[in-house]
Amino acid sequence: MWKSHPQCIRLGLNTDLPAISILSYCESDALDHATSECQEMVTSHLHYLPLAVFILTPLTFISTYTWSVLLDQVEPAFPYISDTGTLPPASCLFSQFLNIITVFSKLFLVYLQRFEKSMSCCVYIRYRLVKNAESGTISWVNTMAAWLGGISCLGLSLVANFQESNVSSVHVLGADTCFIGGAIYFCLQVGFYFTQKGTEDQILYCDVLVL
Repeated sequence: MWKSHPQCIRLGLNTDLPAISILSYCESDALDHATSECQEMVTSHLHYLPLAVFILTPLTFISTYTWSVLLDQVEPAFPYISDTGTLPPASCLFSQFLNIITVFSKLFLVYLQRFEKSMSCCVYIRYRLVKNAESGTISWVNTMAAWLGGISCLGLSLVANFQESNVSSVHVLGADTCFIGGAIYFCLQVGFYFTQKGTEDQILYCDVLVL
């Protein structure tokens, strides 16, 4: 049933042993190589995710605000963001876009190869950048910040799907989690930047972040 590949024979593998799966040893190596190339292809475009979040977030709030004002659902004079996403059809757009932003920001707690096993997209990217940089950042602080960022994204998802007119308590809980957790998360990220700064451009960037 199992036909030995010439390369397997050349490598001196035992051809009498049954394969653990349908794949031979050599085919398994080829699969590992293809998987590695696929992972490299995906990770080479990760920089688009923070950009997508940066564009979609204000676009969501502007769109729902405009739609709500045109339908006379809110007053034009600076309503709460939640008010613009309370009534349909603006609430549908509000929920959909915030869910997309949440996925890009958190990406569902993906299982990764080590620890760290469940983090997220933009949050996890930042976590890895801090971890891989040669800095004085304490490892557990970086890990805590990453989890805090993920929890903040979960709060954003609650805001999107539990409108204040439907389940007010859950909506407020999500808003508090998102804004308070997010504020602490970004403060920690500013601190990480200061531990890594070296060039004049990096120092200027740190000063801008503080402002």
